[in-house]
Amino acid sequence: MKLSLPIKLAVFVVLLLAAVLNVACAADTASLVILHTNDLHGQMRAEKDNPGAARIAAYFRQVREKHPNVLVLDAGDSVSGTPLSLLFEGEPIFEIMSAMKYDAAVLGNHEFDYGYKKIRKYRELAAHPLLCANAFAPDNSLLADAPYRILDAGGVRGGIIGVILESTPVHIIRAGNEGIRFTPQIEAVRKIVPRIRKKCDLIIALTHLDEGEDTALAKAVDGIDLIVNGHSDMLEKPVKAGNTFIVQAGEHGTYIGRVEIKIDLKNRKIIGLEGKLIKASDLPLPDAEIGKLVDKWEKKITEKLDIRIATSTRTIEEEEVKELFEKIIRQVTGADLAYYNLGGIRKKIYEGDVTVRDVWKIEPFGNTIVKLKIKGEDLGGVLLEELKASGVKIEPDREYTVATNNFIAERTENEIGSPVAGSVNTHVLVRDAVIEYIKKNGID
Repeated sequence: MKLSLPIKLAVFVVLLLAAVLNVACAADTASLVILHTNDLHGQMRAEKDNPGAARIAAYFRQVREKHPNVLVLDAGDSVSGTPLSLLFEGEPIFEIMSAMKYDAAVLGNHEFDYGYKKIRKYRELAAHPLLCANAFAPDNSLLADAPYRILDAGGVRGGIIGVILESTPVHIIRAGNEGIRFTPQIEAVRKIVPRIRKKCDLIIALTHLDEGEDTALAKAVDGIDLIVNGHSDMLEKPVKAGNTFIVQAGEHGTYIGRVEIKIDLKNRKIIGLEGKLIKASDLPLPDAEIGKLVDKWEKKITEKLDIRIATSTRTIEEEEVKELFEKIIRQVTGADLAYYNLGGIRKKIYEGDVTVRDVWKIEPFGNTIVKLKIKGEDLGGVLLEELKASGVKIEPDREYTVATNNFIAERTENEIGSPVAGSVNTHVLVRDAVIEYIKKNGID
């Protein structure tokens, strides 16, 4: 059947209008890929379940080659956890992350491990902005580069607001951090969101918060589209609190977070979101240039650390390593009791050769051994619970000596008890005492 000219023209006009409408609709939406890490803790070298910076960087590059709109974010605690970070006070980590082309990061509590003044150096080294809206120096200046940044990813404007937990002082050493303060994270974000909402296609809170605080933030502040969190539990898939999605990847780069977002640009809201975690084993082969940069730094510490000091016939879990540390620091000080926080034991001891590097990774903070005095009636917290569980009888009127580390000595209430009658810092590094003990006595 032949169509008349008027009908042909009508069909053409309809098709043309449909095409125009499709283009208009497409112009009102955009896609964005967000790649995120958190709690890397200086893990730049590939080993066991940790892929290392070179493989993570290769994945970042691979995604950027396929997608025009990509943001790469880190949710804090980039440093502290490896000999590389400890020996050079975190500086190589920011040099390497800059080469990996991160777009932004938030300060985590471990960025304060070498004192707040060290953050100035991190800011100089980092090619990406270090954000935090609620951490302030003694002179009330902001410790980060900025409270937020509006970043352009292929025409998509993302407002990135950084906040750290208000309770950070509980998680950091006092030495070198005197006089700094942290304001409530909800209040900080609530002030910024209305200020930047109309300038952004979406708002992302890049946070380093305790478990549950990310959800509380989402429910308390309207206008946050996505929270990328660090510090607390890994989330296998995005969760939603109110109108806000929350994501968090695994520590040490064992998982890389990937979020694909479809945005209604006209109404500035998310109309589609899918998130997942990429396992280390699924990452591509290492990026050669990043690999060379990591090797350059690792060569500076290899001779000092890759020395075998013992052989373990089995894998020893963190709880048993804690008991070993307590035995050692008690022997060093001659104390009646010993307590070491489980959170200060960062790795297990694996079956096979045990090296100096392994001990540095178990205790990556450079803590020292402290000897406390405390009356039996004042013992409390975790130590008292452990003593009761072990059947140890405490004499209320007796003054006990307790060996611990300098981090716990600054905050004994929930761990050992209070008040403390006195304390002496031996200035003996925990890791040095552990290395010497293992050399002499073996590991099993």
